[in-house]
Amino acid sequence: MQIQGNKASADQDYFLSLGAGHHQVPLIEAAVRKGLSVIAVDKNPLAPGFEKADLQLHASILKPFWIYRAIEEHFPRGQIRAAGSRSFGPAVLSAAYLARRFGVPGSSPHSLIRFQDKNRLKSFLAGNGISVPERIPWKPGKDPSDVLRKRGVWIARSGKGSAKQGIEVLSSHEEKKLYLEKHAKKTPANRSLFIEKYYQGTEFISYGFVLNGRFHPLTLTEKVISDTEPMFADRRHLFPARTSEENARSMVQTCQKIVDLCKYDNGPFFAEFLIPKRGKSPRPLLIECQPEVGGEYLADSLVPEVLDINYFDMMMDLLTEGPEQASRHLIDAGIPLDPENLSHILSPRRSAVISYLLPTRASIEDLRMPKSMKEDPSFVFLEPLKPRGYKMDPGNGNADRPAVFLLKDSIDHQQELIKKADHFENQIRLIPVQEQKKGKRKRPRARRKTTGPRNLALSVSLWKPLI
Repeated sequence: MQIQGNKASADQDYFLSLGAGHHQVPLIEAAVRKGLSVIAVDKNPLAPGFEKADLQLHASILKPFWIYRAIEEHFPRGQIRAAGSRSFGPAVLSAAYLARRFGVPGSSPHSLIRFQDKNRLKSFLAGNGISVPERIPWKPGKDPSDVLRKRGVWIARSGKGSAKQGIEVLSSHEEKKLYLEKHAKKTPANRSLFIEKYYQGTEFISYGFVLNGRFHPLTLTEKVISDTEPMFADRRHLFPARTSEENARSMVQTCQKIVDLCKYDNGPFFAEFLIPKRGKSPRPLLIECQPEVGGEYLADSLVPEVLDINYFDMMMDLLTEGPEQASRHLIDAGIPLDPENLSHILSPRRSAVISYLLPTRASIEDLRMPKSMKEDPSFVFLEPLKPRGYKMDPGNGNADRPAVFLLKDSIDHQQELIKKADHFENQIRLIPVQEQKKGKRKRPRARRKTTGPRNLALSVSLWKPLI
């Protein structure tokens, strides 16, 4: 464990950031705005968040006892006022342990433990009345002959996975048989695997905060997933979601029931649902839920653009002063504290589209966007997600998507906004390395002066800021 930084003063207040990667930077910046100095912990000595931190601990964020001991032994002055992480799974649990150890506000570690294994969590929730996809009664070591009698398409996944990695679609009898044989042994990696029935339908994300055990939804988005490689990668998020009030309320109520069952008290929360296409009265099925900030630019961009709430300022107030102070952000944005009032979701003033480019099997050379996109009044940003020269792999799912853009307009123009997203997605060009490496480059010819309109594209280096 390596420690770097400035010596603390006795009266300085600090935020302990578990993680200093790109996704953690907004939370670190919120701590700085709050007037706190930052202690950042990360194994990567080049993590960008270290530049904004006063003290850097080069260590695993999954070792809370080591982190606590290092701060106590080598950093005795100053006061830890908050501990938090924008990461997922064990990192969130580690932050909760440290918050309790330092006596600052935070989620209960006991409530977070239930969310660590999606397989066990969904079994627990299904046993308590939460609607989930039909489970295939299989586990490693079970005789596959009984399981193979189950017809239909299956989805196999790990209870420990993230970013849609490791998901397999099993359609034929042979595919199912090979999968069951491959994972027949009771190994640690296989124990968290589970299989569900595949449903065609529309997916949704309910996104918000839990304050004093009450789930306060901020947004309900409709998710468009890819039906080609990489399968089930998140391709687009639409706000507001195009669904009925009954379905919207059902999803929010399910979130509250999960919070109650897991005794989750304070912190970020999201849940993914699927409404099947077939059935007389299809109801939302829970796909996944986690007490995390999550990604997909929902916290970073969507919430501030459509609600005028800085998600990370609200989270920092929750981590430092508790739920009462965090709730002020909802009041200031005109969002009722009554969770039954969903006017900001059912009848919002603004619409937005977050759209991703999907990965291919190529290395990235450059990214180009049409000039008309930058000049469009609905355009908010286009951001590269991978560095120049990065070799994409569709097998990595969401983790290897190369770029994302956001469009925003009034609610009256939602359909027009979706059409614009389709158009710009087709116009943005991701140039693979091999396209520019064939032969010698020719010297570009001088442009001829024209008076009419031209079809221009902006060439953008992934190594530099986009605009």
